Amino acid sequence: MRRKIIVFKPFRQICQKAKRQKKIMDKNRITSICIDSWCSSTVEDRLEYLRENVKQRTGRSLQTKAVPIRMANIQLNPLTGMQTLHRLHNAILASFGVEIFRMDLFDDNHALLVADWTNHETGLTLKLGRQELSNMQDVAAGILGIDRGQSLSDLEAKIITLHKEIEALELVKSGKQSLLGLFGQSDKDRQIQALQKEIELLNSKIEESGKKEKDASVKILKLQEQVQGLHNIIRSKNVEIRSYENMLKEACKNPKK
Repeated sequence: MRRKIIVFKPFRQICQKAKRQKKIMDKNRITSICIDSWCSSTVEDRLEYLRENVKQRTGRSLQTKAVPIRMANIQLNPLTGMQTLHRLHNAILASFGVEIFRMDLFDDNHALLVADWTNHETGLTLKLGRQELSNMQDVAAGILGIDRGQSLSDLEAKIITLHKEIEALELVKSGKQSLLGLFGQSDKDRQIQALQKEIELLNSKIEESGKKEKDASVKILKLQEQVQGLHNIIRSKNVEIRSYENMLKEACKNPKK
Protein backbone atom coordinates (compact mmCIF):
# COMPACT_ATOMS: atom_id res chain seq x y z
CA MET A 1 0.00 0.00 0.00
CA ARG A 2 1.36 3.41 -1.00
CA ARG A 3 2.08 6.02 1.62
CA LYS A 4 -0.73 8.47 2.40
CA ILE A 5 0.52 12.06 2.43
CA ILE A 6 -2.61 13.95 3.44
CA VAL A 7 -5.65 12.49 5.21
CA PHE A 8 -8.61 14.69 6.11
CA LYS A 9 -10.56 13.56 9.17
CA PRO A 10 -13.88 14.85 10.51
CA PHE A 11 -13.60 18.06 12.50
CA ARG A 12 -16.48 17.47 14.90
CA GLN A 13 -17.63 20.66 16.52
CA ILE A 14 -20.97 21.61 15.10
CA CYS A 15 -21.54 23.59 18.29
CA GLN A 16 -21.64 27.30 18.85
CA LYS A 17 -19.01 27.33 21.58
CA ALA A 18 -15.69 28.66 20.30
CA LYS A 19 -13.97 27.26 23.39
CA ARG A 20 -14.54 23.69 22.26
CA GLN A 21 -13.25 24.52 18.81
CA LYS A 22 -10.09 26.00 20.31
CA LYS A 23 -9.65 22.98 22.57
CA ILE A 24 -9.70 20.58 19.63
CA MET A 25 -7.29 22.75 17.65
CA ASP A 26 -4.91 22.95 20.61
CA LYS A 27 -5.06 19.17 21.10
CA ASN A 28 -3.89 18.59 17.53
CA ARG A 29 -1.08 21.12 17.85
CA ILE A 30 0.39 19.07 20.72
CA THR A 31 3.40 21.03 22.07
CA SER A 32 4.55 22.43 18.74
CA ILE A 33 5.05 26.13 18.16
CA CYS A 34 3.09 27.73 15.33
CA ILE A 35 5.54 29.70 13.18
CA ASP A 36 3.16 30.80 10.44
CA SER A 37 -0.60 30.87 10.01
CA TRP A 38 -3.18 31.82 7.40
CA CYS A 39 -6.97 31.72 7.31
CA SER A 40 -9.74 33.11 5.12
CA SER A 41 -12.35 32.61 7.87
CA THR A 42 -12.60 31.24 11.38
CA VAL A 43 -14.10 27.84 12.04
CA GLU A 44 -17.05 29.47 13.81
CA ASP A 45 -17.77 31.83 10.89
CA ARG A 46 -17.44 29.02 8.36
CA LEU A 47 -19.86 26.80 10.29
CA GLU A 48 -22.36 29.64 10.45
CA TYR A 49 -22.09 30.16 6.70
CA LEU A 50 -22.51 26.43 6.04
CA ARG A 51 -25.62 26.24 8.22
CA GLU A 52 -27.20 29.10 6.31
CA ASN A 53 -26.11 27.74 2.92
CA VAL A 54 -27.47 24.24 3.62
CA LYS A 55 -30.80 25.74 4.71
CA GLN A 56 -30.99 27.90 1.60
CA ARG A 57 -29.94 25.19 -0.88
CA THR A 58 -31.74 22.15 0.54
CA GLY A 59 -34.45 23.57 2.74
CA ARG A 60 -33.14 21.47 5.62
CA SER A 61 -31.02 22.26 8.64
CA LEU A 62 -27.47 21.02 8.90
CA GLN A 63 -27.61 17.57 10.48
CA THR A 64 -25.83 17.05 13.78
CA LYS A 65 -23.96 14.04 12.36
CA ALA A 66 -22.72 15.95 9.33
CA VAL A 67 -18.99 16.61 8.93
CA PRO A 68 -18.80 19.64 6.61
CA ILE A 69 -15.41 20.62 8.04
CA ARG A 70 -12.41 18.30 8.03
CA MET A 71 -8.86 18.57 9.24
CA ALA A 72 -5.51 17.10 8.15
CA ASN A 73 -2.29 16.97 10.13
CA ILE A 74 0.53 16.42 7.61
CA GLN A 75 4.28 15.92 7.96
CA LEU A 76 6.41 18.15 5.74
CA ASN A 77 9.92 18.39 4.41
CA PRO A 78 12.09 20.84 6.40
CA LEU A 79 12.11 23.50 3.66
CA THR A 80 8.35 23.49 3.02
CA GLY A 81 6.81 26.90 3.71
CA MET A 82 3.45 28.63 3.58
CA GLN A 83 3.86 29.41 -0.12
CA THR A 84 3.98 25.67 -0.90
CA LEU A 85 0.92 25.07 1.28
CA HIS A 86 -0.96 27.72 -0.71
CA ARG A 87 -0.05 25.90 -3.93
CA LEU A 88 -1.36 22.69 -2.37
CA HIS A 89 -4.58 24.46 -1.39
CA ASN A 90 -5.11 25.85 -4.90
CA ALA A 91 -4.48 22.46 -6.51
CA ILE A 92 -6.86 20.60 -4.18
CA LEU A 93 -9.57 23.23 -4.65
CA ALA A 94 -9.24 23.16 -8.44
CA SER A 95 -9.15 19.35 -8.72
CA PHE A 96 -11.50 18.19 -5.96
CA GLY A 97 -13.56 21.19 -4.84
CA VAL A 98 -12.15 21.05 -1.30
CA GLU A 99 -11.46 24.53 0.08
CA ILE A 100 -8.74 24.79 2.72
CA PHE A 101 -9.60 27.91 4.72
CA ARG A 102 -7.06 27.63 7.52
CA MET A 103 -3.40 26.58 7.51
CA ASP A 104 -1.04 26.50 10.50
CA LEU A 105 2.66 25.74 10.03
CA PHE A 106 4.63 24.44 13.04
CA ASP A 107 8.29 24.33 14.00
CA ASP A 108 8.55 20.53 13.93
CA ASN A 109 7.86 20.36 10.17
CA HIS A 110 4.19 19.63 10.19
CA ALA A 111 1.09 21.58 9.24
CA LEU A 112 -2.52 21.60 10.33
CA LEU A 113 -5.02 22.17 7.51
CA VAL A 114 -8.72 22.83 8.04
CA ALA A 115 -10.98 22.39 5.02
CA ASP A 116 -14.55 23.05 3.92
CA TRP A 117 -15.77 19.69 2.64
CA THR A 118 -19.01 20.89 1.01
CA ASN A 119 -20.31 21.87 -2.39
CA HIS A 120 -21.50 25.46 -1.95
CA GLU A 121 -23.79 25.25 -4.99
CA THR A 122 -25.76 22.26 -3.66
CA GLY A 123 -25.14 22.65 0.07
CA LEU A 124 -24.23 18.96 0.27
CA THR A 125 -21.11 17.32 1.68
CA LEU A 126 -18.58 16.34 -0.99
CA LYS A 127 -18.48 12.66 -1.84
CA LEU A 128 -15.00 11.75 -3.05
CA GLY A 129 -14.44 8.19 -4.24
CA ARG A 130 -11.45 5.98 -3.58
CA GLN A 131 -9.75 6.93 -6.85
CA GLU A 132 -10.25 10.65 -6.25
CA LEU A 133 -8.77 10.35 -2.76
CA SER A 134 -5.83 8.44 -4.20
CA ASN A 135 -5.38 11.17 -6.82
CA MET A 136 -5.38 13.73 -4.01
CA GLN A 137 -2.47 11.83 -2.43
CA ASP A 138 -0.57 12.02 -5.72
CA VAL A 139 -1.23 15.76 -6.02
CA ALA A 140 -0.07 16.36 -2.44
CA ALA A 141 3.03 14.20 -2.91
CA GLY A 142 4.00 16.06 -6.07
CA ILE A 143 3.61 19.54 -4.59
CA LEU A 144 5.17 18.72 -1.22
CA GLY A 145 8.02 16.69 -2.76
CA ILE A 146 7.28 13.52 -0.79
CA ASP A 147 7.72 10.01 -2.21
CA ARG A 148 4.59 7.84 -1.88
CA GLY A 149 6.41 4.59 -2.64
CA GLN A 150 5.35 1.91 -5.10
CA SER A 151 1.80 0.71 -5.59
CA LEU A 152 0.66 -2.82 -6.41
CA SER A 153 0.22 -1.72 -10.02
CA ASP A 154 3.87 -0.62 -10.09
CA LEU A 155 4.92 -4.01 -8.81
CA GLU A 156 2.71 -5.79 -11.33
CA ALA A 157 4.39 -3.76 -14.07
CA LYS A 158 7.75 -5.07 -12.86
CA ILE A 159 6.38 -8.62 -13.07
CA ILE A 160 5.33 -7.97 -16.66
CA THR A 161 8.84 -6.71 -17.45
CA LEU A 162 10.25 -9.84 -15.86
CA HIS A 163 7.98 -11.96 -18.06
CA LYS A 164 9.33 -10.18 -21.12
CA GLU A 165 12.90 -10.91 -20.06
CA ILE A 166 11.99 -14.57 -19.62
CA GLU A 167 10.46 -14.61 -23.11
CA ALA A 168 13.61 -13.03 -24.54
CA LEU A 169 15.69 -15.69 -22.81
CA GLU A 170 13.39 -18.36 -24.23
CA LEU A 171 13.98 -17.02 -27.74
CA VAL A 172 17.74 -17.13 -27.26
CA LYS A 173 17.48 -20.65 -25.94
CA SER A 174 15.17 -21.93 -28.68
CA GLY A 175 17.42 -20.48 -31.40
CA LYS A 176 20.38 -22.55 -30.15
CA GLN A 177 18.50 -25.54 -28.81
CA SER A 178 19.84 -28.24 -31.10
CA LEU A 179 23.46 -27.18 -30.58
CA LEU A 180 23.47 -25.95 -26.98
CA GLY A 181 21.89 -29.24 -25.91
CA LEU A 182 25.43 -30.62 -25.92
CA PHE A 183 26.28 -28.18 -23.13
CA GLY A 184 23.38 -28.83 -20.75
CA GLN A 185 20.36 -27.25 -22.46
CA SER A 186 17.93 -29.44 -20.50
CA ASP A 187 19.29 -27.85 -17.33
CA LYS A 188 18.49 -24.42 -18.79
CA ASP A 189 14.92 -25.57 -19.35
CA ARG A 190 14.57 -26.49 -15.70
CA GLN A 191 16.06 -23.18 -14.59
CA ILE A 192 13.66 -21.17 -16.75
CA GLN A 193 10.70 -23.21 -15.52
CA ALA A 194 11.80 -22.51 -11.96
CA LEU A 195 11.86 -18.79 -12.73
CA GLN A 196 8.36 -19.01 -14.19
CA LYS A 197 7.12 -20.70 -11.03
CA GLU A 198 8.69 -17.89 -9.01
CA ILE A 199 6.73 -15.38 -11.08
CA GLU A 200 3.49 -17.28 -10.50
CA LEU A 201 4.22 -17.24 -6.78
CA LEU A 202 4.88 -13.48 -6.88
CA ASN A 203 1.59 -12.90 -8.69
CA SER A 204 -0.33 -14.83 -6.06
CA LYS A 205 1.39 -12.86 -3.31
CA ILE A 206 0.44 -9.62 -5.02
CA GLU A 207 -3.21 -10.71 -4.98
CA GLU A 208 -2.96 -11.54 -1.29
CA SER A 209 -1.33 -8.19 -0.49
CA GLY A 210 -4.15 -6.42 -2.29
CA LYS A 211 -6.66 -8.12 0.01
CA LYS A 212 -4.71 -7.40 3.18
CA GLU A 213 -4.03 -3.68 3.07
CA LYS A 214 -2.51 -3.58 6.54
CA ASP A 215 0.39 -5.81 5.50
CA ALA A 216 0.61 -4.63 1.90
CA SER A 217 3.49 -2.20 2.35
CA VAL A 218 5.71 -4.83 4.01
CA LYS A 219 4.85 -7.45 1.40
CA ILE A 220 5.59 -5.05 -1.45
CA LEU A 221 9.09 -4.47 -0.12
CA LYS A 222 9.69 -8.23 0.08
CA LEU A 223 8.28 -8.75 -3.40
CA GLN A 224 10.51 -6.02 -4.76
CA GLU A 225 13.52 -7.79 -3.29
CA GLN A 226 12.39 -11.08 -4.87
CA VAL A 227 11.85 -9.39 -8.24
CA GLN A 228 15.33 -7.89 -8.06
CA GLY A 229 16.71 -11.32 -7.23
CA LEU A 230 15.00 -12.78 -10.28
CA HIS A 231 16.44 -10.03 -12.45
CA ASN A 232 19.89 -10.94 -11.19
CA ILE A 233 19.30 -14.63 -11.90
CA ILE A 234 18.15 -13.89 -15.45
CA ARG A 235 21.21 -11.75 -16.12
CA SER A 236 23.39 -14.54 -14.78
CA LYS A 237 21.70 -17.13 -17.01
CA ASN A 238 22.09 -14.86 -19.99
CA VAL A 239 25.82 -14.66 -19.31
CA GLU A 240 25.95 -18.47 -19.09
CA ILE A 241 24.27 -18.82 -22.46
CA ARG A 242 26.78 -16.46 -24.03
CA SER A 243 29.51 -18.59 -22.48
CA TYR A 244 27.99 -21.72 -24.00
CA GLU A 245 27.83 -19.99 -27.36
CA ASN A 246 31.53 -19.20 -27.14
CA MET A 247 32.24 -22.80 -26.19
CA LEU A 248 30.21 -23.93 -29.18
CA LYS A 249 32.15 -21.67 -31.52
CA GLU A 250 35.41 -23.07 -30.20
CA ALA A 251 34.10 -26.60 -30.64
CA CYS A 252 33.13 -25.86 -34.24
CA LYS A 253 36.60 -24.43 -34.97
CA ASN A 254 38.32 -27.52 -33.52
CA PRO A 255 35.99 -30.44 -34.28
CA LYS A 256 36.91 -33.79 -32.82
CA LYS A 257 38.16 -36.26 -35.37
